[in-house]
Amino acid sequence: MNEELLTSLEKKWLNGTITREEMDLYAAWYSDNQGADVLVPAAIAEDREQHRLQVLSAIEQEIAKEDPAVRFTQPAKVRSVKRATIIYLSGAAAVIVACILSYVLFFPSKKVPQLANVVSDKKPGQAGLVLTMNDGRKLLLDTLQDGVVSVEQGIKVIKENGTLRYEGKGVGNIYNTATTNRGRRYRVQLPDGSEVWLNAGSEIRYPLNFEKGIRLVELKGEAYFDIVQQAKAPFMVKVDGVEVNVLGTRFTINAYADEPAIATTLIEGSVSVHAGGKQSLLKPNQAAIKPRSTEELKVVEVDADNATGWLKNKFVFDNMKLDEIMRSIERWYGITVVYADNVNRNIVFTGSTPMNQNLSEVIKVLSLSGIHCVLKENTLYVK
Repeated sequence: MNEELLTSLEKKWLNGTITREEMDLYAAWYSDNQGADVLVPAAIAEDREQHRLQVLSAIEQEIAKEDPAVRFTQPAKVRSVKRATIIYLSGAAAVIVACILSYVLFFPSKKVPQLANVVSDKKPGQAGLVLTMNDGRKLLLDTLQDGVVSVEQGIKVIKENGTLRYEGKGVGNIYNTATTNRGRRYRVQLPDGSEVWLNAGSEIRYPLNFEKGIRLVELKGEAYFDIVQQAKAPFMVKVDGVEVNVLGTRFTINAYADEPAIATTLIEGSVSVHAGGKQSLLKPNQAAIKPRSTEELKVVEVDADNATGWLKNKFVFDNMKLDEIMRSIERWYGITVVYADNVNRNIVFTGSTPMNQNLSEVIKVLSLSGIHCVLKENTLYVK
């Protein structure tokens, strides 16, 4: 990517006019150039809210810690719109700035204590699945080679290119349960050809022979569904008192037991959500929210892309409370989060950051928004 295009993308990101395609282009550039020097025109910091100036100042402070040799020609707070000073960064310092510019800023609604301390580190999650067979046997797909991993009553169970799928037809009631532990996710192709992506800490139970007239599965946790249309056999997902009925469509369900509500978000097609004697028909970019504490079922307008960020290796937080953000981090990195008594868990943040990076990098991003974290072994302390 030439310098002119890079500068243009950075300006667009900061003034809010960048498109999703341009975001992906910039992210790809960052991923391919983590070891290279980064040129950051000071002009990109202009015409933004005071908070962003404070963030840039925080970046400089963090860079100074990483590399004392780095010199800034002007403090962030006094840069001029007319002067495009170039700042040269390299190594660990460059990662901090590139991470921020790759649309990972978090904007808190209130000020909270600053700085972060990384005592240890955790690698990001990866593909992995535990498959429980009808007879109770458990197969850890992480440890198995591609190919046929089992046969149940004539049905082949196959692991292939990060996907679990089935071949053949059997008889009788045969059920499998696919489970992703914390720090794992996986793609499952159901016997009818429909596809399910399980997020970390999730589980789906399904028959290898769908009954005539209905295709019923049971879900725990979070999953993305891409359903093959069969007019004479509607597809149904059951989860904690909520039923989602579809013909052929794409949607997500977030039903983690530690979340306050069950959310069904429609991406394409149409689904009907039933809960507490109520029913709602969703259109694309709508979500049905069923609080666990009430019988209410409400429909809200959403950006459906936010619900599938994890499929693209991105944490996406849209007006999300601190404790919700931390629960997502817990599941993906397989850690436990502990809060100090004075931490306000209801502070709301908006932003995104890659999921395919070590937890220490996520902590750095959070620290620039004033979230003070200390990681010790498998526990992240928020102060």
